[in-house]
Amino acid sequence: GGKKLIQWSTDNGVAIKKVWKVIIASNLNEIDTINLLSNRASYSNINHEIIDNNKLTKIEPCAKSAVDKAIYIPDVHVIDTSSLLNAIKIKLTSNSNIDIQFQSKFIDYKDNNTIITNKGIEIQYEHLFNTAGVYSDEVAHSFLEANNFVIVPFKGIYYKFNPTQT
Repeated sequence: GGKKLIQWSTDNGVAIKKVWKVIIASNLNEIDTINLLSNRASYSNINHEIIDNNKLTKIEPCAKSAVDKAIYIPDVHVIDTSSLLNAIKIKLTSNSNIDIQFQSKFIDYKDNNTIITNKGIEIQYEHLFNTAGVYSDEVAHSFLEANNFVIVPFKGIYYKFNPTQT
């Protein structure tokens, strides 16, 4: 899906920037997490590499793993989400009978093709796209879907180094 999103964004004038990312194990307890993330990346065909501190220093001289283990992901893209959502809104609403609800929260699934929002509005739909982000598993569970899945938030700490101070 990521490659399609990048292509769609490029085709529709959405600002996108190619960057890279490293995920660093800061203690022994995080080695299993590094391995799990690497396995998930492999399963999803995401270009990545488990690296040691020598390679990490070549990529980012200011970074160091306390346990000599990190994941390097060379093909990361940052997208302007406001621009993306606006482009999607324009594309969807320009030639169709589509209504996009903002500031509305899914409360419950009423019956076939009807949901209820936090505003008490009943919305009938032919196709419903679950864009609830970190809450998307809860929405899916209301439809008795994806009951074996749960979103596991991944807290990252991001640093921007000033090269003149290294």
